[in-house]
Amino acid sequence: MKKVFFLIILSLFALGSGQSQDLPTSPPQPPPPCAKTLEEMAVSYRGTSLQQIAYKLFAIKYKKDWVLVVLDEKQNFYTFKKSPDGNELIRNSKLFDDNICKLISSNTLDIKIKPKTIAQLDLACYYKFNRAGRRFYNSLIALDDPSAGKGFWDAVAGVLVLPIKGLAFIFVKPFQKLFASKKGAALKQVDTIKKQKDSIDKKMKTLDSKKKKLDDLLKKMKKLEEEQAKKLEQKK
Repeated sequence: MKKVFFLIILSLFALGSGQSQDLPTSPPQPPPPCAKTLEEMAVSYRGTSLQQIAYKLFAIKYKKDWVLVVLDEKQNFYTFKKSPDGNELIRNSKLFDDNICKLISSNTLDIKIKPKTIAQLDLACYYKFNRAGRRFYNSLIALDDPSAGKGFWDAVAGVLVLPIKGLAFIFVKPFQKLFASKKGAALKQVDTIKKQKDSIDKKMKTLDSKKKKLDDLLKKMKKLEEEQAKKLEQKK
């Protein structure tokens, strides 16, 4: 029954989107910014609405709450919430949809390959926010619902800084790895040079010792020659 109710809600939104697209004055709805990211993600659930529109569902678990993200074949994007206290599915606001789309595009989700049944939907997998994602989702909740406890402007700041964090994750992280590898290679090269220098110093000390012994031997030979020369003079 719950699954049928979800399909009815989904169909109403799909039907509304389709009617708006049929108007000659309305251009086709562009895909959401996170559509490409969603296409590359594992799907939690696949279904078809009552209007025979195929859709993909991505489930996100946050503490005891669930966010169900829907992207259908017409690129319509909308989300629902399921509270832990009941089975009611609540349609989220457009502001919430836009911000959750930013979170999805900013690499803030970790996949959990674990079957789960939510609202009578058998999920193949689901997602959880990583550390950065949890922080920004808290800001998103406060922005969508000012009564949630966090200051409004704190929430605004959290959402605005999200694209910067996302770009930092995408662009800075690879450079950090690149510099780390180069630093490791440089340190290894320094260690090699140091070992070579120590080996050369050791050889030089050995050569100095041998040179000293050779000098002592030459002095002894010279002394012997002088003594023999003196003996020869005395015999004459």
